[in-house]
Amino acid sequence: MEDYQEAVSVTNDSFVKAFLHLKQFEIDNNHQILELRFRGWLRRITVNESIDQIRKRNRDIQYEPFNQDDWMDKVSEEKADAKLLYKELIKYMKELPPSYQKVFNLYVIDGFSHAEIAIMLEISVGASKSNLSRAKDFLQNKIVEFFETKKS
Repeated sequence: MEDYQEAVSVTNDSFVKAFLHLKQFEIDNNHQILELRFRGWLRRITVNESIDQIRKRNRDIQYEPFNQDDWMDKVSEEKADAKLLYKELIKYMKELPPSYQKVFNLYVIDGFSHAEIAIMLEISVGASKSNLSRAKDFLQNKIVEFFETKKS
C-alpha cells in the first residue's frame, strides 16, 4: 500500500469481512492448530482485500501513447546527439508490440512492480517479466543498429 490511510482502510475492510463471514470459518476438534488456521484464513482475506483495493485504484488508469515532445523538453539543454537518440528511442518504443509497450511503460517509466503490473493488466508476474525483458532486448538491438549506422 502506498500510504498509511490506504493501509488502515484495507485493514478495517478485512476485519469487517472476517467478522461478517466468521460462520464460514470451520472449527474442528484439533484446537492446537486452530490459531494457525485462523491466522491463515484472516491473512487470505487481507491479501484479497489488498488486491481488490489495488484493482480499484488502478482500474481507471489511462495509458497514454509516448509523447516525444515531453521527453524532448527534458533534454533541451543536451547536445544534438542526445536529442537525436531520444527521438530514435521514442520511435523504437512506438514500434514495440502493445503488450511489451504497456509493461515497459508501467515498469520503467511509471515505476510499478511486476506484481502490480500483473494485477493491472490481468497477466501473470512471469508474463510481465518476460514482456519487459523482450521489450528491453528489442530496444537494445535497435539502439545498437542506430549507432552502427551512425558510424558508417
